[in-house]
Amino acid sequence: MDEVISNINGANNLLCRYLEKNNEVILAVKNINQARHRLIYSRTQDNNVKYYYLLFKREPFFKADEELGTNGGYGESINLEFLDFAISHNVNLIVICYINGFLYGLNPNEWKIKGKERVVEHIQDKKVINNQLQIINEKTVTISLHNLMRLNNEKEY
Repeated sequence: MDEVISNINGANNLLCRYLEKNNEVILAVKNINQARHRLIYSRTQDNNVKYYYLLFKREPFFKADEELGTNGGYGESINLEFLDFAISHNVNLIVICYINGFLYGLNPNEWKIKGKERVVEHIQDKKVINNQLQIINEKTVTISLHNLMRLNNEKEY
């Protein structure tokens, strides 16, 4: 692949090209998480609507095995709140796009079942809860990369 994906916009374009090549029609694209993620709606040839939750990552979570003891090598993480969002919005596939243009996916329910939840104490989020600003530790769900399914061939897109 000659194309280098440098941000969520490039990832969005790549995934949409992949879906269109597989005879899906893009119905809508919505920004999520302050435009750092995308929710993409498409229609398949048999008229079913599919939902994709797209994240752009520069690289996998290299220390997943070391930090989580999963014996699965490298991993990938998603914040618990966005995983729950994907499940509650009937997302068919969470798609990860890396800088090299590789697309990987997994159903959000499988991610939650196979993943390992952790609190990341060194990353804190500011949230408004009951009209008060609170600082909370980020919660993520991490899976081993071997759980992800490769979607595209780098020479095709």
